[in-house]
Amino acid sequence: MIAEKALKEIPFTTGFMVVDLENLEVLEKSGEAEKIEEPVKNLIRDYMETYINLGELDIGLPTEMLLTFDAVFVLMRFFPEINRVFVAVTQKEANLGFVRMMMIRYSEEV
Repeated sequence: MIAEKALKEIPFTTGFMVVDLENLEVLEKSGEAEKIEEPVKNLIRDYMETYINLGELDIGLPTEMLLTFDAVFVLMRFFPEINRVFVAVTQKEANLGFVRMMMIRYSEEV
């Protein structure tokens, strides 16, 4: 499972979720991701609605959303080619470049 694997492989990660982009079904979740499942699904829905309203492919493919708080990051990376969104909850010390790289690797495993 990608969600469990991410908790072990990505330093400072406290939660991870895999969401089906088309129907917003949570396919996998681990750690603190369970606490934010519904708000994340709503954010993804709103993000995609905004994308559609702005012209879809005219503005490019959806890429990511980053929420920052004093103590944590929530990074949502979109992979429309495989119909998935990966969501990582990390402590502020996390290297977001590394988190992105690992998400790309995980997308290649799907």
